[in-house]
Amino acid sequence: MLSALTWLLATPALALSPVDAQAILQIEAQRLPPLALADFVVSEDAETRARAARALGRLRTEGTLAPLKELAADPEADVRVETAFALGQTEGAGSFLLDWWATETDPAVRERICEGLGKQADAGAVPALMVALAEQPAFLHPPRVAERAAVALGRLHMRGIEEASTDEVQRALVRQLRRADRDARRGAAFSLARMARTDPASDVRRSLVAGAKRDADVHVRALLVRALASVEGRDEAVHAVLDHAARDPSIGVRVAAARAAAKRSWTGAVALVEDTDPGVRREAIAAVGRLDHPDVDREALLRPLLEAGGTMDAAEDARLRGDTRLQEAADALTALAGAELIDNLEPYLAADRPTAVRAAAAGSLTDSARRVELATSDAEAAVRTAAAYAWSTDDPQIDEAIALLGSFDDMVAAIAAQWLAENPDPAAENALLTAVADSDEPDLVKAGADALARLYEGTSPMVRSPAESARSTATHAASHPERHAHQAGLALGALLDLPPPPPVHRILTVPLSEVAHVRQARVLTARGSFVIELFPTEAPVTVWNFARLVDEHYFDGLQVHRVVPDFVIQDGDPRGDGNGGPGWSIPDEINLESYRAGTVGMALAGPDTGGSQWFVTVSPQPHLDGGYTVFGRIHSGMETVRRIQPGDRIDRIVIEGRREVAEEEAPEQPTDESTPDAEDAEASEPEEG
Repeated sequence: MLSALTWLLATPALALSPVDAQAILQIEAQRLPPLALADFVVSEDAETRARAARALGRLRTEGTLAPLKELAADPEADVRVETAFALGQTEGAGSFLLDWWATETDPAVRERICEGLGKQADAGAVPALMVALAEQPAFLHPPRVAERAAVALGRLHMRGIEEASTDEVQRALVRQLRRADRDARRGAAFSLARMARTDPASDVRRSLVAGAKRDADVHVRALLVRALASVEGRDEAVHAVLDHAARDPSIGVRVAAARAAAKRSWTGAVALVEDTDPGVRREAIAAVGRLDHPDVDREALLRPLLEAGGTMDAAEDARLRGDTRLQEAADALTALAGAELIDNLEPYLAADRPTAVRAAAAGSLTDSARRVELATSDAEAAVRTAAAYAWSTDDPQIDEAIALLGSFDDMVAAIAAQWLAENPDPAAENALLTAVADSDEPDLVKAGADALARLYEGTSPMVRSPAESARSTATHAASHPERHAHQAGLALGALLDLPPPPPVHRILTVPLSEVAHVRQARVLTARGSFVIELFPTEAPVTVWNFARLVDEHYFDGLQVHRVVPDFVIQDGDPRGDGNGGPGWSIPDEINLESYRAGTVGMALAGPDTGGSQWFVTVSPQPHLDGGYTVFGRIHSGMETVRRIQPGDRIDRIVIEGRREVAEEEAPEQPTDESTPDAEDAEASEPEEG
C-alpha cells in the first residue's frame, strides 16, 4: 500500500503544499507506519512539521514516540504545541512529557504538556501540576496553563491515581476558585467535581459551599454542587446549597441539584419535578424514584406522569405539540420500577405502547427469561437492546448468553459476547465461533474475539484444544477493516499461533481541495434550526463524511435518540437505540479544539469507530478534549439546541456556503473499498460530564 502513495511522498517543499497536505492526510487516514511521515518530520517548513506531528499523534501506533521526541526540540513553538498535544495521545509518553515540562518555557506549549500529563503521566506529575496551578495568564493572549493543570489533576484521579486527589491537592484547587480568571476556576471546579470526596477536609467543604452559592459563573456553580453531592451524612450546609441551587436561574445548576438529590436524602427534588425546564424535570423524576423518604409518596408523584404520556395516543399528541410527556412517562416508569412500585410491567410492553415506554419497561424487567425473549424476538431495536443490556447486568446464565449469541440482531449478540468476555465459559465456544464467523458487525467481531481469547489464553486455558474452526474465525476477525475488530482478531490469532495476516489499509480518498469549501451546515427541526460552523481544516475526513451523508439525505427524519440534560444531544442513529451507523467507519481526527458549549463531535465505540452519530455539547466538557473528534461548533441557534428533546426528529440538514465544483473539474468520487456491508460499530456515548 505504501508504494501506491509514492507519487505523493516526494520530498516536501518549503511550504505545506496541497500535494503534501493530501499525502499526510492519506498516511494518517490509512494508519500507515510512522516511517511514511519521515520526510515531513524533517521538512524545512514549520507548517509541514506541525502537520506531521498532528498526524503522528493520530496514528497511535508503535514507533511514533521517537519522531515526536525529535519534534519536541523544534525551534518553532507552533510545532511544539502540536507535538505536545500528539504526545498526549501517545501511550508511554508520560515520563518524557514530565521531563519536557521542566525545560519548556513557551506558555502555549506548557499548556499542552499539562494536558498530556493528565492523560499519560503517573503520580510523579502531581508536583509539577501543582506548580502549574500558580501560573498567571499572559497579557492579551492568556494561556490556559492553570486551567489545563487543574483539569489534568482531575484526569489523573479519573485514571485511578490516588495522589492526584489528596487534601493538599484539593486545597490547591480550592485556591483556584478565588481567581478572577473564569477558565481557571472552571478547570478547578471540574476536578473537584470529579474527585467528589465523601469526607473532604472541613476547610475544603466550606470553600465548596461558598463557591456553589456565590461564584459568578454558572458552570462553576453547577460543578461545585456536584462536588458536594457525595458528602456523607445529613450535612445541613450541603442541603442549604441544594435548596439554593434548586432556585438558581441557570438550568445547569438546577440539573446538578436534581442529580445530587439522587445521591442524598434531599426532598427538594420533589419541587423540581414541576420545574419549567424539561431536562431538570427528567433528572428530578429519576431522583424522586430513589428518594425513600417517609414524607415523599413516590407513586403519587410519578404515576400520573406515566399515565399521561404512556399511551400511543398521548405520544402522537406529544409529538404534534412538541411537549415532553412521552419521555417523562418513560423516565417515570423507570423510576417506579426501580423503586419496586410497579407490580406488572407487561401492560407497558404491549405493542400499542410507544417505543420509549416499551424500552423503559424492557430495561426494568427482572424476569431473565422474559428479557431473553424480548432481546431475541422483539420487532423494535430499542426494546431488544434495552432488554439485552438489562440481562447483562443481573446474574445472567450461560444458556441465555448462548441464546442471545444466536439472535438475528448482531448488536444483541454483541452484548452477549461482551458479557462472555468478562465471564468466560467453555460451553459458549461454538456459539461464539459461529457468531463471529457469520458477522461483519465490528462490535460483535471484537467482543466475540475477545471472549474467545479469554477461553484460550494463559498457561491453563479453559479450552485446551480449540475447535477446528477457531483458526478460520480468528483469521476472519484479524482481516476486518475496522481497527478495534482487527486488533481483537490479531490477539486471538496470536493465541492460536497464527501468522499475522497482511496489513489492512483502507483506500479512503478525501480530496482536500473539495472538502475545504464545506463550511457550514444548517440543521432544521420542528423546534427551529441551528447552524454548525464546520472545521474542514481540523477534521477533513469527518467533515467530508458528514457532508456526504447530508447529500444522501441520511439524517432526514432520524430522531435525536439521546439527550442528557446539561451535557449533550446526540443524533445520527438509524436504529434509534444508540447502536446504529451508516455501514462504515472513519478514522479519528483528534485535534486541538476544546469541548466548550456548542461543540460538535463524533460519537465513538473505540478508536476509529466514528460513522454517522454526532453530538453537540450544551455545556463545557473538558474531559472529552482529545478523546473525540471535534468537527464543528454551533454558529447560531444554540437556543434551539437547548430546546431539543429525546425523540425529536431532524427534518433535514443542508450544507451551506459550499462552492460548487464544475462538473469537468470535479474530482473522482471518494470511495472506501474496504467498507463492510454490515452496520457500523456501536457509536458509544461520550462519557457523561
